[in-house]
Amino acid sequence: MVGRKYTGFDGYASGKRKGTEQFVREFVKHTGGAFWNNGTLVKRPIRGGTRPSNHGTGRAVDFSYRGSPYKGCGDRKLAAKWIDWLVEHADDLHIEIIVDYMPKPYGRAWKCDRRKWRRYTRPTITSGGKSYADWIHVEIAPDVADDPEFFKRVFSELGAGGSTTVEQPAKHQLVPYRGRPVRRGEKDRELVKMIQAVVGTIVDGDFGPMTERAVMRWQGKNGCYPDGWVGPQTWAAMAPHFNK
Repeated sequence: MVGRKYTGFDGYASGKRKGTEQFVREFVKHTGGAFWNNGTLVKRPIRGGTRPSNHGTGRAVDFSYRGSPYKGCGDRKLAAKWIDWLVEHADDLHIEIIVDYMPKPYGRAWKCDRRKWRRYTRPTITSGGKSYADWIHVEIAPDVADDPEFFKRVFSELGAGGSTTVEQPAKHQLVPYRGRPVRRGEKDRELVKMIQAVVGTIVDGDFGPMTERAVMRWQGKNGCYPDGWVGPQTWAAMAPHFNK
């Protein structure tokens, strides 16, 4: 893999590729469910553009760590450790690119021919113009996209190494997302108090302008879209703090 050139779009796949799908299964299992499969093969243009998406090649996957009410750890710090793990083992796994949408201002990307991260200062890889997405995009090389046995073997070897796993946080019961955003005017005062305690404002159960501003500040500091609404993404980021 050292010195490999990035492939990019090399034509549409006729269907899901067994190597890619095995890579997905192995990584999800290896992370203990910290990530989940947010999509592999899809034939469409890139979001916000006309060029074909590399998902159409059957070599790309989006891994999400979104958390409650979805799957995943909901923990950016843990997710970042696993992203570092992917970079560490990119040669072993024949990974060509990793796109991480979360870091401000417009995400970052690691490529096999650059072998380092590039952080963007303009909307380049921002998931259709939306920054702070809670997933990563990974593309593997063509030579392993149809080889599931390759990924079974490599993940088995990495798992046996003893120094290649990431320590998982202590298990705790997350407060489930109720299915709709918590925002200004919310009537559930106990729910609002939980949020106010996390964002560091007066805990009075009143979701007014002051709480909304505090939520926006908290979102900006924690990689969430700063709209003042506690929707699925913000809830997933807050949930581990509710039990502290």
